[in-house]
Amino acid sequence: MASDCAGFAISWCYQLTRHRPGFNKGSWATVADDINCNSALEDAQHRSELFRLLAPDERPEPGDLLLYPTFSVKNAAGKNIRFIGHVGIVVGTKRVKDWAPGWNSYEQLDMAQCKGPGGRKPGVVLTDGSVWSHHDTVWPKKQHRSYLVRAHAEPRGPFQAPASTKPKAPKKKKKKPAKRR
Repeated sequence: MASDCAGFAISWCYQLTRHRPGFNKGSWATVADDINCNSALEDAQHRSELFRLLAPDERPEPGDLLLYPTFSVKNAAGKNIRFIGHVGIVVGTKRVKDWAPGWNSYEQLDMAQCKGPGGRKPGVVLTDGSVWSHHDTVWPKKQHRSYLVRAHAEPRGPFQAPASTKPKAPKKKKKKPAKRR
C-alpha cells in the first residue's frame, strides 16, 4: 500500500473512498470533493457528514483521528509559506491518566501514522501523540492547532472501532429444556 497520512488513517482504516463528489462543499471549505486533513476537519466543524469534533468532556478512543490542517503563513519577506497538515489514528488509550483536552495530553495517546522520510522511509509507524503536542507548541493559534475527530463509521482496517460506535449484539433467547414424557 502506498499512501499519505490521510490515505492511511482516514481512507484505508475506514475504507472510505477518497474522491467524494459533493463532500465538504461550502463557503468554509479549503478542500471539497476529496478527503484529506482539511476536509475532514472542516466537515467535523460544519456539516458533520462523515466526522465530528470530540466534545471537550469526551475522552479519546481507539479509532479517533488526531489531525492538524494544512495552512499558509507569510514570512518576513511577505512570501506565503505552506505547512502540510497531518493525521494519525488513535490505536490505544491505556496510558491516558488525567485527560485534559489540548496539546499537553496528546503524548498519552498511542497512535498509528503514515510518515516519512526522516530515516523511516514513507510507511506506517506506531508512535505516541507527541508530534501533535509539538505542533501545537510551535503553532498555538486556534486555526493551526490539532483536533480530535471521530468518524461516524467504524474502522474496517486493523484497528478497533470506538466503543461508542460499536453495534450492540442482539440478546440471545434462552432455550427451554425439552419436556420429558
